[in-house]
Amino acid sequence: MRLKTGRVGSFRGIELFAFGREDRREWREWLQGSGMHDFYQGPEFHGLAQGRGEGIARLYVLRDGDSSFGLPCLLRNLPFPVGHWRWDATSVRGYPGPWITGEGRGFPGRALGALEEWLREEGVLTVFSLLNPVLGQARWLEGVGELRTLGRTVAMDLSGEESEVWAGIRPSHRRGIRRLEETGLWCGIEEPLRGFGDFALAYGETMARVGAGGSYLHGEEFFRELFAAHGEWMHLWLVRLGGAYGEVVGGALFGEGSGIGEYYLSGTRDAWVGLSPMKKLLDAAWRWGRRRGWRYLHLGGGVGSEDSLFEFKAGFSPCRFPMSCWSWVLDGVVYGQCCRQAAAEWERGGWEVARRGFFPWYRSPVEIGAGLREGREP
Repeated sequence: MRLKTGRVGSFRGIELFAFGREDRREWREWLQGSGMHDFYQGPEFHGLAQGRGEGIARLYVLRDGDSSFGLPCLLRNLPFPVGHWRWDATSVRGYPGPWITGEGRGFPGRALGALEEWLREEGVLTVFSLLNPVLGQARWLEGVGELRTLGRTVAMDLSGEESEVWAGIRPSHRRGIRRLEETGLWCGIEEPLRGFGDFALAYGETMARVGAGGSYLHGEEFFRELFAAHGEWMHLWLVRLGGAYGEVVGGALFGEGSGIGEYYLSGTRDAWVGLSPMKKLLDAAWRWGRRRGWRYLHLGGGVGSEDSLFEFKAGFSPCRFPMSCWSWVLDGVVYGQCCRQAAAEWERGGWEVARRGFFPWYRSPVEIGAGLREGREP
């Protein structure tokens, strides 16, 4: 089945558009017209995911006059195709989710009704999307599929005066920032070609320190691809000892959308963990972002819980948002068939589901003995 792009039709007066990785200009035009948005929703981030084999980048857009609904996603081949059902749709890692402009005249409900018919016609069986905490997307999706709250994230509200933002930072963090300033640390945006190696080293040491693995492990080449794709929407910050050409002690990547800055990836060299240089870096970054017009600097959450990482971020702001995901089954009968086929395959192999509540269930991670493997891949 070849996926159509451009204007692909209409449904009850709502125009239907679709775009892929090759339609970067059109995708970005629609996104920029949606108002406040995140870099996770863009064609660049989805295109990189497609390049890594995570699925086919796809943007669904529905328009009625000045109102529009957009759903960026990745399409994956079903592991157990049934009839014309060929795909499931999932989200990129991070905080993407849909957008809506113009919520009057019942547009969200009508758009989702049209989207359901369209996805069924394309052979999409399920939809899963991580939602963007600061965009409040859950209110548009009530009653369609299932919404689940996963935890909380931290964001800095930059809409007030600079003194108000500073006052919202925990006193112990403020004292730490002042001490770091006294050490003469240099902190600022780095030329990527000059700073990638140092950042990759700091990031790699951090991931080894916390025992991260799999999709969290990135090398210098990944960061180069990230910057090559995003250009002006990605920024590398480094912290150095002894000025702009001193030793690198840590760094962070920030993604930029419209009104939202994302604290994306960061790392600190092992020898300088006790210095806590990220306090100085984040203090400089929010001030810079506020001058660029950011409404929020989204710091994110912890590693699956409100752990020490969450507490560190929480020290920068009292502002919390629920972190949610959205799952939607478009045909319960066929979904059940796929789940039963997966269960039969796992039983034959002696595997057991390793993570309850996973969606779609037929892609649940499974384990045998001490081993762990992903559910059957496309």
